Amino acid sequence: MKELSEILKACRRGDASSAVLATIVKTEGSSYRRVGAHMLIFANGDVVGSISGGCLEQDVIANARNVRATGKSILLAYDTTAEEDVLFGVGLGCKGLIEIWLEPLSSAREMLDHCEKLLAQGEAGVVATTFRGERAGERTFIEKPHDLGRSCTKTDETGHESFYELIHPPIRLFIFGAGYDAIPLARFAKQIGYDVTVCDRRPAYATRERFPEADEIFVKPAASVPDLGATKRAAAVIMSHHYVSDRDCLKALLPLPLSYLGLMGPRRRAEKMLEEIRAEGLLVGDELLCKLHNPIGLDIGAEGPNEIALAILAEINAVFAGHGGGLLREKKGPIHSPRTELH
Repeated sequence: MKELSEILKACRRGDASSAVLATIVKTEGSSYRRVGAHMLIFANGDVVGSISGGCLEQDVIANARNVRATGKSILLAYDTTAEEDVLFGVGLGCKGLIEIWLEPLSSAREMLDHCEKLLAQGEAGVVATTFRGERAGERTFIEKPHDLGRSCTKTDETGHESFYELIHPPIRLFIFGAGYDAIPLARFAKQIGYDVTVCDRRPAYATRERFPEADEIFVKPAASVPDLGATKRAAAVIMSHHYVSDRDCLKALLPLPLSYLGLMGPRRRAEKMLEEIRAEGLLVGDELLCKLHNPIGLDIGAEGPNEIALAILAEINAVFAGHGGGLLREKKGPIHSPRTELH
C-alpha cells in the first residue's frame, strides 16, 4: 500500500493532469512484480512506483507518450517465455507473461479517489478493472471483499477479463517498549509503509525526538493496551525488556484479534509468563498461541538492533503475506505463491 499511497500523493502535483498510470493486471510464469503493481508516469519523465526491476520501465514510458497523445488506454503484453526474447524482445529472460494496463490519469481518477477514500477510512475494498473484451476500461467497486484474499485476475462467462485489486489499509504495527532497539524497528517499519505506534510507560523513552517517524506515541501502562484498538490488520511487538511490564502486556494482547504478536526474549522467559498468565485465570489455548512468535524474528543470525529489527519485520511480512519465510531456492512452485492467505 505504500506505493499506492505515494502515487495518490503524486497525483496532487500541478503537472499530474497529463500523467499516465501503468498497472500490472496479469502475470503468468516468472515476474519481478505481482499483479497490482503501479507506476505513475509524468510527461517530463518522472515516475512514481515501479512495474519491474527496471527492465520494462523504459518501454512502458515510451508507450505512455502515445497514451498521452491519443487519450486512449492500451493493454501492453510482454511475453518472455520464448528463448529468442533475450535477443529480440525486451531482454528480460524471465520466462513469463506480463500484461500492463496503461491509461491516462483522467481515466483512473475515479478509481484513485475511491482508493484514497478507503485508505483514509481504514477500510478494505476491491476495484475491478476490465482490460480485455468489449467493456475494456470499465471499473466496478466492491466495498466488502470477504471472499478475496489477494489481488487476482479473473475471466467471466462472456470472455471479459478483469483485474481485481484488493485495497486495504496499511499494516499497523504496535511497538510496546521504547528502548534503543525499538528505534530501528519503528524506522524500518515506516520505510516499508506500516503505520507505527510506539507505547511505553516511561515518558523519557516514548518521545517524538527518539521516534520521529512514528505515527503515534503513547505513554501508557500495559493495562491500557486494549484502548489502542488493535485489529486483525495489526501486529504487535513486546520489547520493553522489563519482565512484569512485558508479562502484563502479553496478557492484555493475547485475547486481541492481532494477526501477529511477537515477544522479545528467550523461550523460557515466555513460558514462565504464560504459566503466570494462566494462573491468573486467562485461558491460553492454541487459538491464542498460534499468533505468538517467540523467540521473535526469522533465523538470519541477527546481531544488534538493526539486524534484529530486520529479522522481526521479515517475519511480520511473511505472516501477513502467508509465506513461510524460508529460503526461496528451497521453495517448490512459484515464489509469489502464498502458503496461506490472510483476509
